[in-house]
Amino acid sequence: MSENTRNARGRRCPVCGRGILRPRLISEVFEYGEDGDAVLVRTQDVPVEDCNACGESFSGPKAARIRHEAIGRALGLLPPQEIRAIRECLGQSLDQFAKLIGVRVNRLSQWENGTTWQDRTADRLLRLLYVRNENIEYLKSLDTPPPGGAEGTEFGGETAASRNPDAVGSSQPQTRQNELDRLLAAVKAQAPSQPRARSFGGLPRRIRPLDPPEPPSTSPPPS
Repeated sequence: MSENTRNARGRRCPVCGRGILRPRLISEVFEYGEDGDAVLVRTQDVPVEDCNACGESFSGPKAARIRHEAIGRALGLLPPQEIRAIRECLGQSLDQFAKLIGVRVNRLSQWENGTTWQDRTADRLLRLLYVRNENIEYLKSLDTPPPGGAEGTEFGGETAASRNPDAVGSSQPQTRQNELDRLLAAVKAQAPSQPRARSFGGLPRRIRPLDPPEPPSTSPPPS
């Protein structure tokens, strides 16, 4: 039997080894999340393959991507292309923007590539930066040393300046900390709890991920 003929008939089932996988498109409705914080996710045109012998269903990367994007829509999160558009609109490189919002470069890259979702707190922060330019300037100011050569400030800790109210420039570190606390509180107030963000690939029902096909069998398919 030729290779083209085998491909036309479909691949063998990797579970039972007897049946042939038949492709079809399905729509799904499933819950994402736990402990009363789940959202209802709806998908359309998800490609799966069913074994005509044992009945097992399989799906691959394309189906996982469709489900992953549907989860983001259900959670109301900024899609990857909008995160990248916000960064580019603000004139920031990947490294600069990651430093500005306080995440690692590879994490920001994952958000922009769509391989993992940002949580709602980060999502609200991104929106605030886009609509209020002063928020960007404030975050940039956190990396600017205070005037007067004050000693280093530990986040949320006590400084020499804060211990001595009469010191020159002593109010700026504490003022910055207070402003940061208020900004974080505002972001969190807009961010209801959310299931832990995870990479795409969660499968509803009994649908197995489809492994790479094994070399075609030389034995004839069942009649």
